[in-house]
Amino acid sequence: MAEYFFGITDKGRRREKNEDTFFVREIINKRFLVACVIDGVGGYKGGDIAAAIARSVIMKKLETISEDVVETLQQAIVAANTKINQQKKPGAKNERMACVLTCAVVDIKNSKCWYAHVGDTRIYLL
Repeated sequence: MAEYFFGITDKGRRREKNEDTFFVREIINKRFLVACVIDGVGGYKGGDIAAAIARSVIMKKLETISEDVVETLQQAIVAANTKINQQKKPGAKNERMACVLTCAVVDIKNSKCWYAHVGDTRIYLL
């Protein structure tokens, strides 16, 4: 199913570089679809680094899903936040790096969807 999904990000009109990323993956024998949009916070240095860290950590944490999907999503996002904070160095150019995100887990077999978000990203059901 994931081969039918695509995405594109854009730096917008005010930034010099694109700080956004996303991923879509099927996991656990294609039972679940995981999709996440991560927006590096512009205006601070390192938004792209924070987004890349969040993407990597969340992808790894969501390779498996426990029975409590909400708890699994929460743990993945908290782990990403922890890793981002560990990479910040006081006085360094990336000391304020951050990102916002929306992440969804879809149980394809049972037609259920759970999502979590941090910040001003949005999710729409069409």
